[in-house]
Amino acid sequence: MRRQTSAIYIIVAVVLILVFGLLGRAALPLRWLLVMGVLVGLLVALGREVTGSENEVRLRSGRTETRFSPGRIDGVLIDPRHKISLSRLQLILWTVIVLSAWATLALHRTIPVLQGRLAATGAPLVESIAGILAGGQEADEEQAVRAAAIVEQLTGVAPDAAGQTEPAAYDALDIEIPQEVLLALGISLASLAGSGVIKANQATNEDGRAQEIVAARQERAAREVAAIGSELEVLQVQQTGVLETMSDIGLETMDADPQAMQRELDAAQVRYDRLAAEMEAAKLAATRANERIARLEETRAEAVGDLHTRASSAEARWSDMLRGDTIARFTRRAERVAGSSRALGWDTPSGESSAGRYFSASSFGHTGFTGTSLWIDPERELFVVLLTNRVHPTRDNRRIVEVRPRFHDAVVRALLGDAVPPRVD
Repeated sequence: MRRQTSAIYIIVAVVLILVFGLLGRAALPLRWLLVMGVLVGLLVALGREVTGSENEVRLRSGRTETRFSPGRIDGVLIDPRHKISLSRLQLILWTVIVLSAWATLALHRTIPVLQGRLAATGAPLVESIAGILAGGQEADEEQAVRAAAIVEQLTGVAPDAAGQTEPAAYDALDIEIPQEVLLALGISLASLAGSGVIKANQATNEDGRAQEIVAARQERAAREVAAIGSELEVLQVQQTGVLETMSDIGLETMDADPQAMQRELDAAQVRYDRLAAEMEAAKLAATRANERIARLEETRAEAVGDLHTRASSAEARWSDMLRGDTIARFTRRAERVAGSSRALGWDTPSGESSAGRYFSASSFGHTGFTGTSLWIDPERELFVVLLTNRVHPTRDNRRIVEVRPRFHDAVVRALLGDAVPPRVD
């Protein structure tokens, strides 16, 4: 990151905030939006600086020059793993909203002081307001009472309450932020600080749900790669046999009888065509098998979720916020009630589950009262949505309990074959 350029961005942003905040003729909400826009623009500029890179460029003269290539506009949201961070997004949103509101209101309250219509901090507030009401002349008792009422309305405390001997003083920066907002900002900050520790712990935790999904996918991919590899070896042997057979056809000794020779030639041609078709089918099957192996290897290489680190910030995706252990924490059994299969808002398969017998142990789903259901199997990369209206004509119809598991079993067997093993609970 270029420090000088970043410093210039910050200085320009501060100047613009001061200008927009002190723009007294504009409505206060409009000034708040302008200040908020300045902060967002500053974050965008800093994000491009953080994720940018310096590259060597060869000029026409033959010389090489180092030039800076700006990065992504959402660079401030990318964490050290080169992923979009949900905790960073939360913290930045709350910071922009709260800081822009505070800065706009503070500058707005400073305008009367800068214009000389109100004394600065430490000056008696009631006397200053009474002087304004009197038009710069000596204030009478009525104007002093009105000034005291204004102070009480603004501060919530009467100037002479609780035995105060000194009049209230005006402080432009004395702005109280609601405790709820500070709590939300504190939660976001704690989430950002703690997310790294939590993810590091999950990355080394052998019992983590994301690790289980990774291991299951890798084991399944390894089995399929081995099976397809065996098929390829068989196909290669078959191709070699076809070539040898075709060679033998060309070297056969034909009978001297022309009719017999013609019959032999016709039979050889039919055999040749059949073997040629088998060879083309074998080549096509081999090509498909190689493509499947490549996809499986890519799946194994990528792993899943928060355990995977992207190569560079350019590969960061917004979907990273909703992947991996973020989802795994919601789909892990809560273990709050002994024997319960419930997770955080989801259910997991166990025993006579509505997911049937073939959804893996890492699956999670949810059922609806009217006969709907959703089951997702991250290990098999499969999801099934069932939409029925079991409450028609009456809600006493309970046959959906039998339909759901049979339906899911039929879907899995139709997609993965009859040889798919049942789940072991």
